[in-house]
Amino acid sequence: KNNHWSGEWFYHRSFSPLKQKQGGSMAHYLGYNVRKFSINTSYFRVEDNFDAEVGFVPRKGIDNGGLRFTYKIYPSSPFWSKYINQLQLLMNGNLTTSNTLERLEHSLFIGQEWFFQNQSRFYFGVNNRYTNLTTPFNPGNNTSATPLSIGDYTFTQWELAYNDSPSRYFQCSFASYGGEFYNGDIVQASVALSYRVQPLGKFSVQSSFTKIHLPSPYAQTS
Repeated sequence: KNNHWSGEWFYHRSFSPLKQKQGGSMAHYLGYNVRKFSINTSYFRVEDNFDAEVGFVPRKGIDNGGLRFTYKIYPSSPFWSKYINQLQLLMNGNLTTSNTLERLEHSLFIGQEWFFQNQSRFYFGVNNRYTNLTTPFNPGNNTSATPLSIGDYTFTQWELAYNDSPSRYFQCSFASYGGEFYNGDIVQASVALSYRVQPLGKFSVQSSFTKIHLPSPYAQTS
């Protein structure tokens, strides 16, 4: 009645005379949202032998669980409330395992997001990630470089982004992240500029830059 709770659930099953195509998939989402905070949980499972028949399943044989908590702060000072509509403190965790509960990936993000009165937004945070490489991986554009070997990798990165007010004729938005990347470092940045000409539409230009530095003999790219 008060829209505090929201949720979705589904279970799909593939029926086939072939046993190797008789798998299933399921997902759950449950959220609770009030003025001061929100909490969201999610879970999905895709079995190895699930056949979607139509559509696309990016990865099979996994279980994934997520938890997101948001605490909301509304400025009480007349001075700050003229500029800031809301400040959100964020925590987002995610864990992926195989169907036999072997850990494959996890991530933990802690950050904050600022919502301004002109509808622009800014966020900053730190993300700790773990991944279990099951096949060799070459992150660069040098095909002759030695790929990263199979194994466990843990790395921490910072993230920040700014989205300009949609009410402005000229808008500038940017996003960037950097820090550790497998056994090396990475820096990525992107900028988007746009100008709205009414009633013709919006004209935009975007640019991005990525630099990956890994120890020799692994790939380098920029």
